[in-house]
Amino acid sequence: MPETLASLESDRAKLLEEFLRLGDLRPGSITAVVRRCGKPSCHCAQPNDPGHDPQFRLTRRVAGKTVTESFANPQALRKAQQEVAEFHRFQQLSEELFDLNAKICALRPVEQRRGGWTEQEKKTAAAIHQEMAREVNQWLRRLFEERRREGRIDLEAVESALRSALHSAGAAALGELLQYEAPAPDQRQLPCPCGQRAHYQGLRSKQILTALGPAQISRPYYLCSQCQQGQFPADVELDVVAKELSPGVRRMLALVGAVAPFDHGREQMKMLAGLEVTTKAVERTAEAIGADIAQGEQHAVQRAVQLDLPVVIGEPIPILYVQMDGTGVPVVKKETLGRPGKTKDQPSHTREAKLGCVFTQTTWDKDGYPIRDPDSTENVSRYGSQLIAAATYKIRNRVHLWNGLMSLPKYRYTHGIAT
Repeated sequence: MPETLASLESDRAKLLEEFLRLGDLRPGSITAVVRRCGKPSCHCAQPNDPGHDPQFRLTRRVAGKTVTESFANPQALRKAQQEVAEFHRFQQLSEELFDLNAKICALRPVEQRRGGWTEQEKKTAAAIHQEMAREVNQWLRRLFEERRREGRIDLEAVESALRSALHSAGAAALGELLQYEAPAPDQRQLPCPCGQRAHYQGLRSKQILTALGPAQISRPYYLCSQCQQGQFPADVELDVVAKELSPGVRRMLALVGAVAPFDHGREQMKMLAGLEVTTKAVERTAEAIGADIAQGEQHAVQRAVQLDLPVVIGEPIPILYVQMDGTGVPVVKKETLGRPGKTKDQPSHTREAKLGCVFTQTTWDKDGYPIRDPDSTENVSRYGSQLIAAATYKIRNRVHLWNGLMSLPKYRYTHGIAT
């Protein structure tokens, strides 16, 4: 199996840890020198006599000269032997470190200087420039031909055509930026939620609708052989998991879907953004985002019910007012099936939406009527726990204001409000 850059860097890190475990060390070599005393009557003067016990010495080079050191006792000798052995281990580790770094340097790619572009980035930039130049040239050619033919410029048509041309060029440019490269050989596995590893299977493409128009995205696909669950990490990064609409388009659909009937929202998207969407897409997106908002609100309600409240610093609020009411909201026909309207024998055209708000009042006008404090109002879209959660702060008294509370027995009995 070929060595990878990641594996070599891991081996180097382990090797550097070995350096930290080194003890006392010093260079040199220990040799045993046989000596003769020089006395004619001593046994060392006889032929073939090995002489006296060998004398151990440490020899090393210092500033180009050979320096010799002797030992006073066996303990000093053993200490020096350990230090020299540790130095030899240091030399061996150093050679291994040099070899590893040579392999790492050979495998590591050349980094671009700060502000420079890679070859792939240069190709992408060239493709984007070419596409934008093509779209603008086509628009200019049509504009000049029309002006020569008609003798005038239709500003509305020109600005609409220019927006369409720039959107088309922008979508093409965005598509170029969304062409992901295949992962490196050492990055072709990902952890799977089942505990196994998902393996790279290739590049897969899909089309998404962006604020500039349709764009093609090509990204790596990983599959776990154990649980057969696939992964698109790029979809998570781009927030388009199991979605065909970009985050920008979803935001637009949620906005138009919240202020007008869904079909009107579709028409507004075409007129204002130049995007072709279906009525169903507006409905589904608005409802999905509404469900996310409701989930977040419900989480806040549960925290308040469990008294998991923020710490309020300062003086308690003397009086907090809680106001509530219901109103009819126009809805699509399927939401009112079987519901009688206010007019006899006529179907209902609205559904009731329960609204509420909390606010403070600390001043009065010249006639003695209370004045709501500016910027103190917090609105909620349901009664019950959510409204109480908004009002559950460090307060001394709470005042409930309502219109027709008898229609709200559940709220009355649940929260102990007398009628």
